[in-house]
Amino acid sequence: MEKINIKAAKKLLERYRQITIDDIGQEAEESGLFVNGQLMGWIVATNLTKFGSFDCLLCSAAKRISFSERKRDFCQCCIYNAEKLKQEKESCKCKKGENKKTYDAIDNSESANELFRALQERANHIEKIINRLEDKQ
Repeated sequence: MEKINIKAAKKLLERYRQITIDDIGQEAEESGLFVNGQLMGWIVATNLTKFGSFDCLLCSAAKRISFSERKRDFCQCCIYNAEKLKQEKESCKCKKGENKKTYDAIDNSESANELFRALQERANHIEKIINRLEDKQ
């Protein structure tokens, strides 16, 4: 199996599981991330986990792996692409296909409770991917 960012995925899973509704509320209050009473969930998620940026744990690890493996597209080294054939691999797979639902739930959350549920669903999704990949090893 190709080298992928599975260790980083486990760390991200752990981070998602550690986040509480209070953490979300505190980050939103401190950062002023309420607009007309609605939480800017994707910004809170980015502040807490680097969600949606190329600095997230998964992208950072994939970049390191791709550099060491001399691959041009670091997304090839991501868990979200690991089960794809080489010609099927694509950039930003974390936002597409089976990953889109949980990505969009975080991106569109408008309350601390919604964001908390969305982060837990994303964690469950990541855990399923990790389990599938480890079963194949």
